[in-house]
Amino acid sequence: MGKAPRALVIALGLVWGVLVTGGALALTANAGRGSVAERAPASWVDNPYATRATDRATVLVFIHPHCPCSRATLRELERDLAAGAPAAVHVFFVQPRGADSGFEKGPLWDQASAIKGVKLHVDAGGVFAAQLGATLSGHVLVFDAAGERTFAGGITPARAHEGESGARQAFIASLASDSRQATTTTFGCLLENKK
Repeated sequence: MGKAPRALVIALGLVWGVLVTGGALALTANAGRGSVAERAPASWVDNPYATRATDRATVLVFIHPHCPCSRATLRELERDLAAGAPAAVHVFFVQPRGADSGFEKGPLWDQASAIKGVKLHVDAGGVFAAQLGATLSGHVLVFDAAGERTFAGGITPARAHEGESGARQAFIASLASDSRQATTTTFGCLLENKK
């Protein structure tokens, strides 16, 4: 093998290595990118969409119907509800402004409807989500029987990942009103995304 082809093979190997490393770093950064629920109200906000339970916690979950990350959120929700205290659970599928009717229907809707005791709603235009400061799919709020917020944020450890995490423990504790104003990072797609 001559010097020119050998140099080309080495150069291509270096370029390949840089691309693989860059791709791995980008995936890792994307998995950890989220938003902290800073604008969540401290107490229940009366609304026409959901009624607050007065004998147990009320859970509100905001989902973008086409967010693949939210499969993990719904699986965690189902698992965590089974592990925690009873709760009234409302899952809101945000239909972005300008989206077609029926935008919310699909695999995530079916997955959420299979969770025992969950009530599904369509948040047309994301009005309720915006009112409660939810900007990313997978945003969860928990209010105790007195209407005080005990949890705001995500219940997964990273984007599209599930499993044991501090967020999961905080969520489970909030169902039993064992925490006050716990805030975690939400990992998911923008609720206003029209895709």
